Amino acid sequence: MTPAPENPIKGGHYSPGNWCESWDEAGACLRRFSIGAFGTYPWVKRKTGRFGIVFVYQRENAFRLWPEIKAIRDAVEVDSP
Repeated sequence: MTPAPENPIKGGHYSPGNWCESWDEAGACLRRFSIGAFGTYPWVKRKTGRFGIVFVYQRENAFRLWPEIKAIRDAVEVDSP
């Protein structure tokens, strides 16, 4: 996999063992994810317990598919409190 030119996941920071995309007021991670080689994207949303995985095979800059991966994730979480 070739590296992405920049991190497309705004606000995403690496934490022990995976990435954190959003935090609560106390600094606890609310959505963990671990985007992998070729674009596979598993995530867990702590507050609701919802989780999912999107499998992608994209050899060149899998992050270019981030808008589509995010749309799938957001559609699953549409009814989340």
